[in-house]
Amino acid sequence: MSNDALLVLMAPASRRDDIVDVLMTLESISGFSLTEAADFSRAHSQFNQRPKLCK
Repeated sequence: MSNDALLVLMAPASRRDDIVDVLMTLESISGFSLTEAADFSRAHSQFNQRPKLCK
């Protein structure tokens, strides 16, 4: 049985450096990739446009 896993994390670009710093400290992962995402929807008006603050 393999312990391999894939984590997909979506986070605001403003938190990129913080997330990279944490991931770099984890000895349990061998590497990771970053990519930008573009969101599209037919019901765009249903999205919450206000940014959420992390506590």
